[in-house]
Amino acid sequence: MWRLTGLLTCLLCFLTGAAAFAEDSVEISQVRVGLDNSTKVSVPTSVSLQLTSPSDFTGEVWFATPDPQGNVANVKAAVKLKAGEPQTVEQVVSFGRLSTSLVIEVRKDDGKGEVVGRRRLSSARTDLIDPDFEVSRLDRRYWLSVGTLPASSLATDSAKVESSERASVESLLKAVHRTDIRQTADFPTKPELLGMLDTVFVVGDMGFSDRQSAALEQWVQSGGHLVMSVGSRAAEFSSSPLSKWMLNSNRTIRSANIGDLEGLKSFATTQAPILIGMRVSGALLSGSDGTVIVPSIDGAIVSQFAHGFGHVTLVGLDLDRKPLNVWRGLDSLLVALAGLKVQEVAGAQNYDRLSRTGITDLASQLHLAVSRFPEVSEHSAYGVLGLILVYLMVVGPLDYFFVHRVLKRPSLTWVSFPFVVLLAVALATFTANAGLSNNLLTLRQTEVLDIDGQTGFVRSTGWLSAYSGTNSRQSVSVAANTKEFNWKTAPKPSLNWSATPEENFGGMYRAAGLEIGKLQYDLLSDHSGISNLPITIRSTQTLRSGFVGTLDGQVITSRLRRAGAGAFDGESSLSHSLPGPIDDWLLVYSGRIYFHSVADAGADGQSAIVPGKKLFLNATGVRNRELRTFQTGTSYRNRVLKKGEGGDENVHVQLKYDPANFNIHDLLRMISFHEAAGGRSYTGLNHAALQGFELGDLIDLDRAVLLGRIQVPATQVLLGDETQQPPVRETFVRILIPVDDSEFVAGAIPKFKE
Repeated sequence: MWRLTGLLTCLLCFLTGAAAFAEDSVEISQVRVGLDNSTKVSVPTSVSLQLTSPSDFTGEVWFATPDPQGNVANVKAAVKLKAGEPQTVEQVVSFGRLSTSLVIEVRKDDGKGEVVGRRRLSSARTDLIDPDFEVSRLDRRYWLSVGTLPASSLATDSAKVESSERASVESLLKAVHRTDIRQTADFPTKPELLGMLDTVFVVGDMGFSDRQSAALEQWVQSGGHLVMSVGSRAAEFSSSPLSKWMLNSNRTIRSANIGDLEGLKSFATTQAPILIGMRVSGALLSGSDGTVIVPSIDGAIVSQFAHGFGHVTLVGLDLDRKPLNVWRGLDSLLVALAGLKVQEVAGAQNYDRLSRTGITDLASQLHLAVSRFPEVSEHSAYGVLGLILVYLMVVGPLDYFFVHRVLKRPSLTWVSFPFVVLLAVALATFTANAGLSNNLLTLRQTEVLDIDGQTGFVRSTGWLSAYSGTNSRQSVSVAANTKEFNWKTAPKPSLNWSATPEENFGGMYRAAGLEIGKLQYDLLSDHSGISNLPITIRSTQTLRSGFVGTLDGQVITSRLRRAGAGAFDGESSLSHSLPGPIDDWLLVYSGRIYFHSVADAGADGQSAIVPGKKLFLNATGVRNRELRTFQTGTSYRNRVLKKGEGGDENVHVQLKYDPANFNIHDLLRMISFHEAAGGRSYTGLNHAALQGFELGDLIDLDRAVLLGRIQVPATQVLLGDETQQPPVRETFVRILIPVDDSEFVAGAIPKFKE
């Protein structure tokens, strides 16, 4: 009887609580992740939702999602609702796994945090349930089309297109995630909604507002690629806010009737004919910078120019109108405009390398480099495996031989076995403690400042690693250095977790499993810091920071004038106004690299670029080499041929790439110009996670890149309210410098892209 009474009491309490919850509950609806419920792993993505409350409500919305280690990261947004009035709430979230979850909770602001609304979404796909949103790998391409971009399968239907071409184009387009926005009114006004995109196509309607144009410009400056189809809408484009940052005194556009379209076929590498009866209405670009991608008798049909750390491709024809929208080579053209390439197949040598290192991406190599502490020794995985094998030998064959053959008393195994186990535990403890620091907390800060020398635009990416000698909880935040850098408006840095794009433990591509006993921590609502960050004993926690901003004043004063293939004329020079000298500098332009030579300048020569002092590129201490040979460490030697083969010959020797090289300066040089070194065919590594760091395209667009090291960080680190000075702190700069082309007459874009 008492069991029945207890059961009824529990049921009554449950129903009463459920009724109370239903009465005060807040409805969560219209949840959207990114632009179309899809994003890339680790990329900050805006999550929007709609809340409706039956009564006035004040509280918080909690967004909780696991990080790559399985710990739960919470980020909150304050809300104040009026009875019956829907309200849209947005917050930025980063997903740490491909198969992950997002838990949204609405909590009262009553000190107890009572949950009055809850919803759980998942990206996991099963045979019975479709995912609520999608999280993709970093190497998947994302396109956004604004307007009516034909999504044809025409190229695959054409009998006049080679089968190999059809298969290649079809496979590339199938791998692309594409989002379509028909009207510019639906285009985002916040740059964080564009973070996962690789290419944006603008076709047709150009009615962008000033805020939409500013968001698109910041995305391009941060490394995005915009394909702009102007065509017959040149007048509309010129009156659009987009033209304010795309066109200037060096770059103009005019309407024209175009009759020569044969260059498009060559650029798109297709045999499909373009059916054209008369001249087509379009536009031609003229200017003193950039590159002609598709020339014609009339002028440049497709041109490209740099804008910040991204680039813009202007198409002088309408992609949504005849003859291109019915052209059977259109898919091939879109692939070429977006710069898609068939992935190279790594050879057996590369697979052997990856199996030994566990590194498949340059981002993983950089992550390991910024997470290393010189004072903390590491134990080799091979050493640990060797000790395990020794232990198995001792407790197995050796123990058996000793007690059975030597002592001839098998019963002593009950003594020898526990002794060996205790001895192994003691040795393991001693080995683990040897060389490890017992400091409560040690920090390492690495930062890369990308500066556009023409506009002062800055893109900062940093890594903060914390090693703890004990289990601890830390409150970490970041702030812009406003004392030594002259900002137009103080930027607001963000801070979040960092991980490798790998399938191993702690990697973002690792399959989700059962997570028991994982910890929770909170991201600040403005993403400037983390509170209650868990750091387990004798482990390293790596965080990633970043911001965009603009420096006031002239950062770079330069006179770089091209006088040949990658060469500068004798008067070319540059100087800077950064707070400190630039050490270990390299200057890269159009296939050549300039650097300081101790052999030429002498040990006492000035190796750093001092603020306010000009560096002449024809100075005695400056030497230059071909970029590819410098990247690959190629050297030439003379080899005497065998008798009868005649004389001798010059052979080149190329250094094998070392994925275990953790010198950050060398890594940044390879990450910045990976394609110049041969790409994956040379390194054996992908370059997807840090693809925005690749600057190889810009050095072909009248930009030189100055890479070096300065001593002043642009981001300050705070533990609690105290500013920290990490014992290991490195700040690197990559500065884009415009180059004048003195070989050609101004008025037409000077160079053709190979």
